[in-house]
Amino acid sequence: EGVVVVLNNAGYLTERVLLDGDFNDIAAWNFHKLPEVLGGGDGYEARTEGEFDAALDAALQTRGRAAIINAHLPQRDTS
Repeated sequence: EGVVVVLNNAGYLTERVLLDGDFNDIAAWNFHKLPEVLGGGDGYEARTEGEFDAALDAALQTRGRAAIINAHLPQRDTS
């Protein structure tokens, strides 16, 4: 039980900053579909702040079930 948030920027940002190239890209995965594959839990996909808020609210309301949120970020989004 719990909520996992995948910060999905489709690659390795730290490596992109050091050395740019396609080798830093990761093939697109539907992380939000993992609960289906594993046989339990809930998956959510978020591309906007509003979608993320809704996904987090929904995930927190399903107590006792694992949840994963596939939060898409721009490739070069850094803190």
